[in-house]
Amino acid sequence: MRASLRSMMFSLSLATSMDGFVGKLAYSSWLRHIRAVMEMATHVVARVVKGRSVVVHCSDGWDRTAQTCALACLCLLGITGRCRQVSGAIK
Repeated sequence: MRASLRSMMFSLSLATSMDGFVGKLAYSSWLRHIRAVMEMATHVVARVVKGRSVVVHCSDGWDRTAQTCALACLCLLGITGRCRQVSGAIK
């Protein structure tokens, strides 16, 4: 993850055209990490919409847990009109 972030930031600093930037971005593997967060958020949303409980824990040390939960919450807000919170789980 750190190497991908460094590579992506380096690509931004060297980009002279959109094509050049996109090529370097693809090489950085940064999009692979973004995709993983999006896929997990989609997985969480699908389970919650079906009424299932979900526990999210990512152990990579890069706040992927928070990113996944925040994105899932935004998706649920769009689907259900409300966001799940601890107060709702306590009831």
